[in-house]
Amino acid sequence: MAELSELFFGAYEHSVDSKGRIIIPVPFRAGLGEKFVVGVTLTFNAIALYPEKVFLEKLELLEKLGRGTDRTKAAAMAQFARSSYPDSVMDAQGRLLLPQKLRQRFFGEEKEIEISGDSRIVRIVSLKQAREEEQYFDEHKDEISDYLSELQLGEER
Repeated sequence: MAELSELFFGAYEHSVDSKGRIIIPVPFRAGLGEKFVVGVTLTFNAIALYPEKVFLEKLELLEKLGRGTDRTKAAAMAQFARSSYPDSVMDAQGRLLLPQKLRQRFFGEEKEIEISGDSRIVRIVSLKQAREEEQYFDEHKDEISDYLSELQLGEER
């Protein structure tokens, strides 16, 4: 398990400025390191900021799938690579220029975003998507609670 200082928690609302930059919340800056990777989550539903070590672990996981002749696996690998920008850095004010391709794909014309911790990565979605995810959680929290209870009971046995 990673050290707590290497994990990301919390959610912050921000805006994308006219140049396509966002401000990385202060609590996330040290964990990302001097250089990190801007990419997508493995579910391809959000922008992700990966510390280099975590990105390499995710890449290794995808490589285990192998490319071979399976078009679905090959497409996933290609899309992950196409959407990854290594050696990303923040400026002195903690701002990050998000690649235009990712901004357009995930935010469209929306400027309001949520930057949140997702354990080992920083996840960025439009504020609209964040609210939809919260609504989904609220509508399914009993099922989710049951699932978490089952997990906890399994550990106690």
